[in-house]
Amino acid sequence: MAFHVMLIPTLGCPSKCSYCWSSEEGSPIMSIETIKEVVNWLKDFRKEPVTFTFHGGEPLLAGAKFYREALPLLTQGLSHLKPALAMQTNLWKMTRKSHRYWLSMIFQ
Repeated sequence: MAFHVMLIPTLGCPSKCSYCWSSEEGSPIMSIETIKEVVNWLKDFRKEPVTFTFHGGEPLLAGAKFYREALPLLTQGLSHLKPALAMQTNLWKMTRKSHRYWLSMIFQ
């Protein structure tokens, strides 16, 4: 059976919604070392397909550099698990450049 891993690259969010506790835009960003640890942990954990969902806060606040490093680590390092990628975002920080990057990752 497929399984799901939720990754929270930052708790920061620019929205400041009254119902949410996560609204500090200056929140720290997850390190690439943490992504490497996730890959090492999952290598032999299960054999079924995995979906990674980036959540937050606002996951786009982690920035393009974070995703340019993290996504290949996950998709190539765990290719035997046929990783799928998802993101829960309000899109406030989406730019044309990041949009093109995400499209290239989705349709690779």
